[in-house]
Order: sequence, then structure tokens, then C-alpha cells
Amino acid sequence: MRQWTAEQLDAITARERSVIVSAAAGSGKTSVLVERLIRIIADRDNPVPVEKMIVVTFTNDAAAEMKQRLSVSLSGLINDRPFDKWLSRQHAMLGNASISTIHSFCFDLIRDNINMLSLASDFRIIDETEENILKDSVLKDLVDGYYEKYPEMMEMLNNNFCGNSDAPFCRMILELYGCISSIPFFKNWLKGLDGQYDSNIYLQEYIKKLKNTLFVCSNKLNTAYEKGSEISDDKLMTLLSDDKNIVNKALSVLKANDYEELSDYFSCVKYKNFPAAGKNYAYPEERQFIKKIRDSVKETVKSIADNRAMLVNARDDIKRHKEIMSALSQIIIEFSENLYKAKEAKNAIGFDDAEQIVLNLLAECSEDGKIIRTKLAEELSEYYQVIMIDEFQDSNNRQDMIFRLLSHNGSAEEYGNNLFFVGDVKQSIYRFRLANPDNFINAVNNAVPYKENDKRNSYIKLNRNFRSSEQVINFVNYVFKNIMTESVGDIDYNKNEYLIKGAEFYENNRNTHIMLIDKSDESCEDTEAVCISEKIRRMLDEKISVSRDNGKSSRPCEMKDFCILLRNRKKIPVYARELEKRGITVS
Repeated sequence: MRQWTAEQLDAITARERSVIVSAAAGSGKTSVLVERLIRIIADRDNPVPVEKMIVVTFTNDAAAEMKQRLSVSLSGLINDRPFDKWLSRQHAMLGNASISTIHSFCFDLIRDNINMLSLASDFRIIDETEENILKDSVLKDLVDGYYEKYPEMMEMLNNNFCGNSDAPFCRMILELYGCISSIPFFKNWLKGLDGQYDSNIYLQEYIKKLKNTLFVCSNKLNTAYEKGSEISDDKLMTLLSDDKNIVNKALSVLKANDYEELSDYFSCVKYKNFPAAGKNYAYPEERQFIKKIRDSVKETVKSIADNRAMLVNARDDIKRHKEIMSALSQIIIEFSENLYKAKEAKNAIGFDDAEQIVLNLLAECSEDGKIIRTKLAEELSEYYQVIMIDEFQDSNNRQDMIFRLLSHNGSAEEYGNNLFFVGDVKQSIYRFRLANPDNFINAVNNAVPYKENDKRNSYIKLNRNFRSSEQVINFVNYVFKNIMTESVGDIDYNKNEYLIKGAEFYENNRNTHIMLIDKSDESCEDTEAVCISEKIRRMLDEKISVSRDNGKSSRPCEMKDFCILLRNRKKIPVYARELEKRGITVS
């Protein structure tokens, strides 16, 4: 029987709440998912039938693998309990279980409720090429019509976004539509933008940012002043005192919200020259430290001064932006409606449409933006007892809303108590497809650490890696603790996020090597390919040993022992050529 870690066992056995599992690479998350499902299905006291489960995977292949692994596990249980009719029925029903991608689930839900929609029951899934052609056609017709109906509006948009043609404008509309349509009930969101412009929120945010910037400058100057005090340099301290007064005066004017006075003030700011040092100056390093800080502050203040017109013209600019955004919103909303009608005429919908249709089946959005579950959503949330989501870090905002609405006792604002999320923010790579890893981060932040008797929504961390050697794990931790922060990577990669060795490996030299390559040699087509090929050739010639039989013996390395991972296929011919030049066969 497999030995589970304490954290894995918690993830498998946690019940009566939603659970968010942060599962690092190689932590056995798929095995945990399968084991959790099997135990829920086979629970003698409170079993759940497979038809009352939703399991969402990221790919069709992952869904097929999940079903296969469940089938194997159920078969093993049936061998142990041959007269258990419940288990036999679940095994028989597994092929029809809702274990699929989110889009497959959405299409199935649409078909099940087709009577509530204007689509025909035999609708098809439109391919990307056809959909893009349809978008271009619908937008062209819409824009042509707007030139006739709203000439002043289009003149304003042309002046802001077009050159000699409206092609850039059309591309922008398509890009905006692609991004904005990922927002649940985006039409209501667009309609609410006018209120945000009227509330002066944008000006307030800019002022807040400006104040923070000036506070940072003030703190920097305080640090420099303290350093000047340590070395008793009166000239530097007088200079820094004047610099501090410049920043403090700006903060004082900014606090009074007198933007014209602030603009006038910045236009008159003058900095004194940094005093020269004598030949035998005793503190050259401290002096350089102070100068570096002062130059940084001067550059920041200069940048604010160069953009001071933004403050004076802020209200006029915001008013203008409101007019532009109102026009863009009108076009995007009408484009969306016309595009859907064109798809309806073809009896075809796309993947994004499927998510939006399901949202409309599960909830209604009032004019004030309040999202309320429909009767169908209430029924489904009572019907489905288990909802599992794999790779949750790569879900988008629409999908996240769907999960909330389907969950038991859930709402548009909160997750219910029968969800099981698995993901890893560190592995989120689909922002370009509008995935929002903040959904995962917020779910973790709004949950509590798992405790068996605490029925609040909980999170569990699986950081133990069973795939890699200790040397690889240490190298990964070293790299990412230095480059991954909340501002660059969504999380602070600290000891709470470190990978932990989970498996024992036979003794061997597994140190990671980094090859720094000089790419200045323009005569070489690809220095990386050359360097790697030569490295492999040397290792083959030196008969570097590799282990076999789990470290019980060793042998000289062979060509089949090497693997080169590339970012894409484009460079494969280059690498193949360089390897073959050195007598290395490529498979």
C-alpha cells in the first residue's frame, strides 16, 4: 500500500469544506486527486456517485488519463469486493462521468439546457480561423455603419486612434473585446465605467501614487542626511537639507490639492550643484553613496516636473477619456451582440461563447452589477456533491465565476463548501490566454490552514517533490528565491514555497551546471547549439559514467542518455546539424 505524506493524506481525506491545494511540481498531485475521488466513491458511510461529480482538467488528454486511472483503481477495489454492486455501478458509469475540460463541461451543459437558448440542438463548435474571419466581417460592417450614424463620434475616435486608415482602430477593438469579454457579464461592467470617471477615482489614484513617490524620495534623503551626519560633512548636510525642503514643500502643496500651484512650484525647482571634494577627502565611499541617492531623487523630481501638465489638465483629460471610453464601450457591446447573432445564423459557437452562455444560464446580472444565481444554478449546486478543479492557477475570471455559482452554498462573491482546487501559481503560464492566477492566490488568502476539526474553507501545501534529486531541488530553490517576488511572479518565493526533497536517490554526482556562453562570435550561427554539442561530445569521449539498476552499478554514458529541451521546434535543425557534425546521432 502506498505511503502518503501527512499533507497528502489531509488533501485526500478533508471533507465538509472547500479545499485549495497548492501542489508544487512533482508533489504527486494527480495521485492525490485520484485517491481522493476513489475514497469518496467507495466511502461506505457517505458514498458519492460518479454522476454527481464534476472534475475539470486542463486538457482532454489529462481528462482521459484521469478516467483511466480511476478505472484501474476501481477495478482493483472491485476485485477485493466482488459483490459490491455500488462499486460495479460506479465503474460502469465512469465513461459518462463529467470528467473533462471546462469547455467540454460547458458544451454539455448547454446541450442539456438547449431549450432555454436560441441555439439549435445540433450547434457546432466554430474553429478559430472561421471565427476570426467572421469577427473581421462583423466589425467592418459595424464600423461602416457608425461612420454614417455617428460621424462626430467616429471623427473623435479617428483623431485619437487612426492614421491614414481605420485598420489600427479595428485591431484595437478586437484586442479590447478579447480582453474585456473575459470579465463575467462584461457588458454591465462596461456600462459602469462612466461612474468611475465621474468619481475622480483615476485622479485620486494618480495623486496617491505621486504622494507615495515623494514619500520614498523623502525617506531616501533622510538616509543620505544621516550618512552625512555620520561623517560630519556640513556642506553635504546643508545641501541635503535644502533637497528635503523641496520634497516636503511639494508634499505640502499636494496635500492641499492645489494642482496648479504644484505645477508652478515644480516649474521653478532648482537644485544646487553637488559640492566638490578636496584631494584628501576622508570619506569618498560615503560621499559617493550620498551622491547616488541624491541623483536618484533629482531624477524622480525631474520626471514629475516634466509631467506636471497632467495635474493641471487632469479633469479635462478625464472628461475626454470618459467620452472616448463611452464610445468604445458602445462599439464593443454592439460588436459583441452582432457577432453572436452572426454565429447564431451559422448555428456555431466558440469556446469563449460557451463560457459566457453558461454564465448566463447560471446567473443574472442587475443594472447595479449584482450577480444573482438562477434557479438552474441552485438546482445544479444541490445536485453536484463534488467539484474538483485541476490546474486552477490557469483559470480565467469567467471560469472562476462558474465554479463559484455551481458550488454548494456558493455565490458570485464566495466559494461554496464542496470545491477542491489544485494548482500552483509558480507554474502559471497562460496569462496571454487571459488566465488569472490571482483567482488561486485570493482563494488561498481567503482560506485558513487545514485543521481536521475546522470546517472553514482551507488550504493545504504540497511542497514535497518526489521527482527530482536533492541537487536539482536546491538549485531550483536557489534560482527562484532570487528572482521570484510578489511583484514579479505573483508570490514571494521564500521558505514557505521552497521545494522539499521527497524521494531518495542513489549516490551520484548530480550537481547542476550553468554554461555561460559568449554570443559575440557572429561567424557562428548558434553558439548555444555549438556549446552543447561540444559538451556532449566531450562527455562521450571521456566516458563519463552513468548509474544503472538504481545505482547498483554503472556504465559509460551513451548517446541515448542525453536529452536536449528546446523552447520551440525552430532550432531543432540547427542543433541536429551541430550534433551530427560531431558524430552524434539524433533521434
